[in-house]
Amino acid sequence: MLFTKALNYIKKTVSSQKEWKIYPTLVYEYVTVSTPKKSSNYLIEIMNESGEVLLQKEYKGPTKIYFNKWGKGVYQMALKYDDGELKSKILVYPRFEKV
Repeated sequence: MLFTKALNYIKKTVSSQKEWKIYPTLVYEYVTVSTPKKSSNYLIEIMNESGEVLLQKEYKGPTKIYFNKWGKGVYQMALKYDDGELKSKILVYPRFEKV
């Protein structure tokens, strides 16, 4: 009985986190944020390598965050929602043009 309750709690906790996604993490243009519901509210915070906050904005539902405006580099992205937080490092590289 106790084992079943613990297992159900773990499934519930892990599955709710899996519904929030940030992808891809290697980009030249934008990152997609997937949410469990179209009405999900959350806060996005993006910092550069120096720790400077470049973006802090609330969103609702799935969206795209454009990184190409800040140039190439490594960025820290935090997605904060009611039940927790999801962090990801984003590597932005320049788009290669055909020569």
